[in-house]
Amino acid sequence: MKIPNFWIKVKHKGQFADGKMFEILKYGYSDDSLDRAREDAERRAAQTIERLSNSDSNSRRDEHRDYSLAQPIREEILHKYSINEVNIVITRNSYGAKVLNTDRIMFVDVDLTHHFGGFSFFGLLSDIYKKIMLDDAAKARAQRGQRTKSLAITTNSEKERKIVLYLESYHKKNPDFGARIYRTKAGLRLLITHTYFIPEAADTQKLMRLLGVDPLYAQLCQTQQCFRARLTPKPWRCGLKRPKLRYPFEKHEEALFNKWLADYENKQANFHTCEYLGSIGNINMTSEISTCVRVHDEETGALGPKSIKLA
Repeated sequence: MKIPNFWIKVKHKGQFADGKMFEILKYGYSDDSLDRAREDAERRAAQTIERLSNSDSNSRRDEHRDYSLAQPIREEILHKYSINEVNIVITRNSYGAKVLNTDRIMFVDVDLTHHFGGFSFFGLLSDIYKKIMLDDAAKARAQRGQRTKSLAITTNSEKERKIVLYLESYHKKNPDFGARIYRTKAGLRLLITHTYFIPEAADTQKLMRLLGVDPLYAQLCQTQQCFRARLTPKPWRCGLKRPKLRYPFEKHEEALFNKWLADYENKQANFHTCEYLGSIGNINMTSEISTCVRVHDEETGALGPKSIKLA
């Protein structure tokens, strides 16, 4: 996972070739120490100042930005769990929500409102749905022969039901497959529980496409070498604006952010991030995956009262 332990930002001023002044902000990171992170930030700043100093003030500033999907995740690390060879890291993202990051345990969100994957996802679901409904007897026979089980799942919409039917069909063809299903504010979350995955592997990316994952999320998993799941509500869904400041903080900024954070934590108590609906297929889990499930469900409120709103 590309989540450095230390981040720092530096600001510097310089002069364009045409005499006009500029100011830059650069971030540096390190897994070793804050001093190493500062060295990295100063190196990046020096490189940018040199480039800008040799250009005029009308040059495109975005040519000198560091942004890339391959950049490490710039988030404060709140907790780390290292269990055997599996790493689980909880961070706080740019708008203040907690995020669960794992290097081997797959989380995917399917947005029912905006996106349904790289293939014609709902066309595929429609074909599967018709096939299943026309072959109830065969389905019943297959279920009786399974050594694993699917827990009853109550859906709220036709779109949710079709996804559940697709997962059941996928499990019939892949008996080892197992997943926990959660309802989110915008769709469904799947936690794949039967085995481990390498985010950048071709087979992992293929499965993510089959499950209807947003291509951008799949690309982020590949380049950042981890899976991510938001644990706490989006602040604007709790009636709160985004924080104006972002990690890493300067000393005076940290106090301001902590004030925002106290308000956010107070408001988020009235919401859950997702709601556990049930499981499909193989319900056996390793101790590492079981720990990940426990952390996820506790932080999101997934097993809490269903009357609490999702955010």
